Amino acid sequence: RSPAASPYSSLGDLAQSMPDYVRSSQYLSNLCAETPAALPRVMDAWDMFGPNLPKVVEFVREWELYCGMGFHPAVVKAFLLHNPGASQDACTLLLGEASVLQQDHAIPLGIIFAGIEKFPKDAQKFVKFALALNQLVEMGYDMQTARSALEANDLSVEGAAETLLMMR
Repeated sequence: RSPAASPYSSLGDLAQSMPDYVRSSQYLSNLCAETPAALPRVMDAWDMFGPNLPKVVEFVREWELYCGMGFHPAVVKAFLLHNPGASQDACTLLLGEASVLQQDHAIPLGIIFAGIEKFPKDAQKFVKFALALNQLVEMGYDMQTARSALEANDLSVEGAAETLLMMR
């Protein structure tokens, strides 16, 4: 690896710059030494779960696993927070659907987050909800109002659009 890959001139400098909780975990310190880009995720996990170091390590392990599969770090975080303890198959299925929505359909992250929050355990409903919500947002409705109308109309875009038209 080239020295330009890291802002630290040596692993010793890197270790010194790490917070104490990172150094107190063999897994976290090795991860941050090998993958400097993981440090912000580790610090984020600490902000959420610290000082419970085992919970921080568990969350970071899962987060790194799915980021390593190529999934968007923010989407992985949202999914793990809304679906703690989900099986790896369930995670990969839903995260895979989120990737398709994001990359193939250009669905904005905010809509993907809303879908994960609403349906963290049901990939099919998650996709239906995200596509429908995106359609309403593209029609000019704000996301929160569109989301409420969708939820009130059993995820029907047509029903939600009628509701939204009557509200105007």
